[in-house]
Amino acid sequence: MSHENMLLALVALLATMLMPSIQAANICGVCSCEGDTVNCTNHSLTHHFNATDWPNITKGEQELKVALFDYNNLIHVRVFPKLPLTHLSLSHNHIVKIDECAFQNMTNLTELDLSFNQLTSSLLSEDIFKILDLSYNGLKFFPDTLLHTPRKLTTLLLEGNQLTTVPKGLSASHKLEHLTLSGNPIEVINVENGFPRLEFLKSLQLSYMDKLTRIEAGGLAKLTALEEFHCNHNPKLKFIDPTAFSRREEGEESEQWPPLTKGNDLERYFPLDNGAYLRGAGP
Repeated sequence: MSHENMLLALVALLATMLMPSIQAANICGVCSCEGDTVNCTNHSLTHHFNATDWPNITKGEQELKVALFDYNNLIHVRVFPKLPLTHLSLSHNHIVKIDECAFQNMTNLTELDLSFNQLTSSLLSEDIFKILDLSYNGLKFFPDTLLHTPRKLTTLLLEGNQLTTVPKGLSASHKLEHLTLSGNPIEVINVENGFPRLEFLKSLQLSYMDKLTRIEAGGLAKLTALEEFHCNHNPKLKFIDPTAFSRREEGEESEQWPPLTKGNDLERYFPLDNGAYLRGAGP
């Protein structure tokens, strides 16, 4: 065997011997693994690792709860392996595609952050997470079927998108309690294009909306459990109708109001000393 062939054979043998150790390093050889967190932030990643890259974790030998893939170059989110994650962040990437059932194997997942990506539409349907952040994705419409399946979802963040109307698809939510629509170019909210019935919604944020000018009668009337209403830094908003929150059910003589409390920043639009606007808020 020539000297050159011997050298090639030696290189091949060394590569074979080293391969297990290279694979053993896997995700923790690239990212930071400390305690219950894998932090892959700002590593110029183009993928989020395969099942074989998480050997200890997928075998249940390590209790992992948080995985961070923020500030990378991810474009396509493929199916994650079975992981005990409760929090997954994919913020500040370039994601345009998410495979069906991408998160289904992570049955403990409660918080999913997809903010600051390029999801012009979304087909998320997993019935697993409680918090979904789709802020700053350039969304121009909200799929009517998006909330049909996720029965555990309690918090939805849609801040900084391009929604021009209140999404009718919100009516499909089952237990939504907190909703943020701040920073969207909605101009008018009235009874025709207002909020659908969201009987569990407690908190609504409509701030930093440069185009919002009016909230008219009945626009918020179907938010029967609303406690917190944040409506600040809207430079063109000059008018909120005093009956924007009220509703009159069939057969009832008087109008009904949500249990709004103080600190809702409504004083600039109408007086809040009338008990009809605040329940149990005190003088």
